[in-house]
Amino acid sequence: MEDVLTIQKEHTDGVTIVRLSGELDALNVSELEAAVAGLSHEESRLIVVDLQGIDFIDSAGLGGLVRIWEGTVERGGFIGLGAISDRVRDVLQITGLANMLIPHGTNEDAIGNLRTAQAALQARDS
Repeated sequence: MEDVLTIQKEHTDGVTIVRLSGELDALNVSELEAAVAGLSHEESRLIVVDLQGIDFIDSAGLGGLVRIWEGTVERGGFIGLGAISDRVRDVLQITGLANMLIPHGTNEDAIGNLRTAQAALQARDS
């Protein structure tokens, strides 16, 4: 298996979907971090990371997901994991990161939950 990560970004209706495929590991996690860091903070306050196409993830890949989650939250954004493969879901469950990163079955579910969280925060701050 080749150690390749493909990253595609799609901006739709105030949400950025970051679709990943291949492997997410120590050799390429910086590509993901750079791609998310390069998003416009105003246009990308809601980010969904689609992991359906990820065949392999290691501890460095998990660390990268945590760092982009932290960075997004620090700048006032919301991030969730959208479509996710069973393999990655198992890894998130085993490591306990599913409680923090909260995987969803579909990108649409993730978007709905992020919009709800954003609305609740805005209502609280009003």
